[in-house]
Amino acid sequence: MVLQIEDCVDCLGYLYPDFDYVFELDHSSGHACERPDGLTSVLQQLNWNWGGKQRVMRDSVLNEKCIGELRHDRAAEVDSTYSHVFLDNDLPPILDPKAPKYDGVVVLKYKENVPMTVPELRKQLEENSLSSDGKKDDLLKRCQLGNLPVKHRVAIKEEGYVGKAQGAAHIGFERGFWDSNL
Repeated sequence: MVLQIEDCVDCLGYLYPDFDYVFELDHSSGHACERPDGLTSVLQQLNWNWGGKQRVMRDSVLNEKCIGELRHDRAAEVDSTYSHVFLDNDLPPILDPKAPKYDGVVVLKYKENVPMTVPELRKQLEENSLSSDGKKDDLLKRCQLGNLPVKHRVAIKEEGYVGKAQGAAHIGFERGFWDSNL
């Protein structure tokens, strides 16, 4: 950038020798920033699999360069609006065909011996007419003295795919660039 400014000063000095020049430069690190819902292929922002913590990208209209050569019944078409989020009428993710459609609680699966949270400990103490004042250590001691459980089993919540980000594998599959059978 310094060499470019020197060239500008040389040119301006030749064209307008009676003027002084002031340059305003922007050294912002925000030039490489993207929209929060912007389209990306950056691995830190797009997982291979669906859901989880990853960027939820906006819809886009696909052109010829966005469509690969692999054809199948779920392939996206040129000039179609493509959603990077699973919609209500979408089939399950290609890598997880048995995924539930909606978030929910699976009653058949439990996680055992999960420590109770402070609100759960307080509720349990209050239901047994015991003081629920104090910090977690105080609550734990009070529960143990009252022979009340401090751990319990929790139903495992299973994530449904509707409304979740698709992930690179599913996007590549629907666009015809990748097939799980290859």
